[in-house]
Amino acid sequence: MSEFSFSPYTYAYKSILGVQEYINYEYEVNWMSILTVIMLSYSIPCFFIFLKIVLYYYKNRGIIKKIGLRLEIFQSFMLMQFVNILLIIGEFAMFRIPYTGILSSFCAAENPQIVMRVIVFFYYFASYTSQMFTVLFCGLRVAILYSMKTKTTKKSVFYTRRSFQMILTFPSLIISFSFCAALPHYLSDGVCIQVFEPYPFGSVLIISRYHLSNIIGELFHFSFFSYILLLRPLFLDAQVHVVTCYFYITHPVFKKPQTQVSASPNFSRVALKTVE
Repeated sequence: MSEFSFSPYTYAYKSILGVQEYINYEYEVNWMSILTVIMLSYSIPCFFIFLKIVLYYYKNRGIIKKIGLRLEIFQSFMLMQFVNILLIIGEFAMFRIPYTGILSSFCAAENPQIVMRVIVFFYYFASYTSQMFTVLFCGLRVAILYSMKTKTTKKSVFYTRRSFQMILTFPSLIISFSFCAALPHYLSDGVCIQVFEPYPFGSVLIISRYHLSNIIGELFHFSFFSYILLLRPLFLDAQVHVVTCYFYITHPVFKKPQTQVSASPNFSRVALKTVE
């Protein structure tokens, strides 16, 4: 659509359902498409790096435990990063891909409620779970560090058992809570809304009417909100991908050949601190 009979941002932060200009919209490659491809190109290798970490853990649990690393910390880190990866997948489905405009005509004409509801539910479920798994990871670190500093053996054993119980019981509680918290977004209608400049005409995001109609939805009316939406994926990618790659590249357990990894007390302390 080269010329507009109306302002391209007439429907900024409003539903595009049934709007003829969006129904007739024809997708063309734009700068958001290029940016999304770039984000996808560096995300995929980071996913494979995380997969290598998981495979290493399952193949070498005995070695990891022998050299003094805490399995609870390792497990909590993998859970946290796995959910963060799910969050990025939800981010692509709810924000980054719709920003390109490739789904705009389909959303305006077909109103695919089931697809939009699942996407929004999945994103918020991953978001809530990610935040709480991060808290769990930090809590485990504190519990284990405190147990190492306790002078009595009984207290040390007590906090060690507590950390083991946390990794067994808390994930199921977190997942249940996140499911219940995200459920209202699934029960509400999904909506495609046009994003304000600097996004091009046709750039939309998928959101629930539940979220759009509450007080937080009033944030959409701020002129700089679209710039926040533009920058937030970069911070999310840094949080997830940089942590995964840094852990894999710098941790001694991935650098040393298995035959050279010893149970040296000095090595164990360094490795434990690095994991934590």
